[in-house]
Amino acid sequence: MIRPARRGGTSGLILWCAFHASACGQSSDHDARRPDAAGADAGTGGTASGAAGAGGAAADGGGGTGDARGGNGAGGAAGRGGGAGASGAGSGGSGAKAGAGAGGDGSGATSGRGGGAGQAGGGAACAKGTTPGMDRCRTATDCGPAAFCTAVKMNGSCGFAMQAPRECGMDTDCGSGRICETRPPQACELGTPTVCTDGCTSDACPAGDVCGSDGHCAPKSCEDGFECPADRRCAIDEPSVDAHGCAPKSCVSDDYACPDDRICANANANADLHGCAPTPCAGGDWTCASGFECSDTAADAHGCRCVDDAVCGPDAVCGPAGGCVAKSCASDDDCACGVCINAPQGQCLRDFWYCSYLVP
Repeated sequence: MIRPARRGGTSGLILWCAFHASACGQSSDHDARRPDAAGADAGTGGTASGAAGAGGAAADGGGGTGDARGGNGAGGAAGRGGGAGASGAGSGGSGAKAGAGAGGDGSGATSGRGGGAGQAGGGAACAKGTTPGMDRCRTATDCGPAAFCTAVKMNGSCGFAMQAPRECGMDTDCGSGRICETRPPQACELGTPTVCTDGCTSDACPAGDVCGSDGHCAPKSCEDGFECPADRRCAIDEPSVDAHGCAPKSCVSDDYACPDDRICANANANADLHGCAPTPCAGGDWTCASGFECSDTAADAHGCRCVDDAVCGPDAVCGPAGGCVAKSCASDDDCACGVCINAPQGQCLRDFWYCSYLVP
């Protein structure tokens, strides 16, 4: 795990989600059957003109959306997959004979899958050996005092923080006909601000809510007409219900059909709320992608693990957990195309990180 590089005397307000975005969120799928199946490790990309493209190198870090770019340079370096995220979008390699398109949406921790390897022409420029731009960094020494080098930009702009105003603590603090409501905190505010406001009326609440007798808008119950989504049913007394009283449908007792990459196995530790678990490669019901093998130890959710570093693409290696991870480095010289973040005990990543000043 990459730890955030820090400089100066600031302590405390470290948001680990940002630090982990590239170092920890680099999982993707190794599905040979479909482009949008869930998985735990970096996946392999498409192929074009007989050249195999290795997708989703964990070195590319994480993000809300994965992107995949084609190979660069003559001979066609492998397409590079997107980092883990809510959805991943793949694109083909660039070049005269670039491999065609790539995977669709990922789910959960699945990253986008790489495109085919380009065989000629150039793809995205390598960051290796270049100088960081404004507020970009390899380590905190590239930033100003009291700054961190983080995967996601996190800048305070106040210089100091103020306690959020609390006009009330309960409705009775506001007087007759008025209610106490929270509001989103503004920049430089700490805590949850509250204000006194007029109570709701029958037609003033957002869709899916109803105006209660206490003057507050509240989620409408499925027993009172709210329509549950297709993958849920109205069951207000079950423990896993949402605010409307809708519970996930079960693949065992309801009509819920598991996705193609999953089977109904509600006793499985990896089962989701519907009782669906990743289809295991053991038994032949799931085929691991090229460069991956079925294993009962250190593998992804389907039981597939990488065979060697070659399948992982530039600046990534086959890790001990069975998936592709960012290559360790002491300097940019150890990286094929990326930059060494947090050297001398760093990892090769596709691009520079950001200088973040965490004072609110």
